[in-house]
Amino acid sequence: MLSTCAQVLDGQTAWTPDSWRERIAAQQPHYADAQGLRQAATHLRQAAPLVSAQSIDLLKTRLAQAQQGRAFVLQGGDCAEAFADTDPAALKRLLVLMEHMSQALMPGLQRPVIKIGRLAGQYAKPRSSDIETHAGLSLPVYRGDIVNQAEFCPQARRADPARLLQAYAHSASTLEHARAIQAIMHSDNLAERSLFISHEALLLEYEQSLTRQQADGRWLNQSTHLPWIGLRTAQPDGAHVEYLRGVDNPLAIKVGADTTASDLLQLVERLNPGNQPGRLTLIHRMGALLLGERLGALIDALKRADAKVLWLCDPMHGNTRTLPCATKTRAFDDILAEIAMAFRVHARHGSILGGLHLEMTGEAVTECLGGPADLQASDLGQCYLSKVDPRLNGEQALELARRVSLDRLACNADIR
Repeated sequence: MLSTCAQVLDGQTAWTPDSWRERIAAQQPHYADAQGLRQAATHLRQAAPLVSAQSIDLLKTRLAQAQQGRAFVLQGGDCAEAFADTDPAALKRLLVLMEHMSQALMPGLQRPVIKIGRLAGQYAKPRSSDIETHAGLSLPVYRGDIVNQAEFCPQARRADPARLLQAYAHSASTLEHARAIQAIMHSDNLAERSLFISHEALLLEYEQSLTRQQADGRWLNQSTHLPWIGLRTAQPDGAHVEYLRGVDNPLAIKVGADTTASDLLQLVERLNPGNQPGRLTLIHRMGALLLGERLGALIDALKRADAKVLWLCDPMHGNTRTLPCATKTRAFDDILAEIAMAFRVHARHGSILGGLHLEMTGEAVTECLGGPADLQASDLGQCYLSKVDPRLNGEQALELARRVSLDRLACNADIR
């Protein structure tokens, strides 16, 4: 592993919060209102941090424990948060669900669970195309509420820099409500009140504007505790890697079936040159079949490099399918199968699966097939609310946690 300071890349390029601008930045919207974008960035640079330096450092410490097999991560929440969904009651249902899932997981895992919400910032989504066409009309694709609106009309699809400020305000409001809910839920246990949040660090103007230098000289992204890089922006020489290598948050990278060992090693070296425990989380998302074929080689490559990383399983994205009616969905059994395969592959290669990354909601949506209610394709129209990807509903998510715990109990019994 590289041992150089995180502020130098390949011994040549000094890092600054805006050095990413010298790289190719994928998945960035085009803002016609350049002055409005500058004004929004100025306001954000003057805004209060959303999370504290102390809580960022605490999460890094806890992730290092998960990396060592002493804790397990449950990372979950919406595929894409919406401004219209800032509802304290819905937020409480999600936080209560995560609490119940952690309690269900612990008997089988025999480890404490670290809960990290996909919330208070998950407003941007990467897309496979810049343009969407219907009935001969082509418009910019919907990129999440932080950029534009889902309605298919020219005004709604315009990238509006004022929405960056709205995203900050909604994140601050969500965090305020979430912290109050946590305090009530854990009134007798101060340690459990910690609320960790995460989102994909996609819009670099927003991320840079909420990056602050600390008294000790470190730079932290204080929009979230755990920013991650998605598959579409994980180029080792790209702008997203360049930006995130210089902040001292714990970081995560999505790892796909086509990720090569060479590229992954490059990413690990650039984002964690000091091989610091708790710094880097790798979230594999492949589908059960491809995971069984390809994950082991990546685990082996990182073990040979003595790379200190935490592995999580995202069993959602590799199992997305589109039905003949054009509805996107995922099957509960496919999701469970990928998790089971992930545990087996990690055990086979002498590694530890340290957590799960789930798109889920506490609401009674009908977006994923199967589960306790055995939802069928004909049921999906009852309450399909997601604007982007399908989520597990509360009943499905809790059942998943129970099944994972039972599977781990059975495996432990076999080992004994």
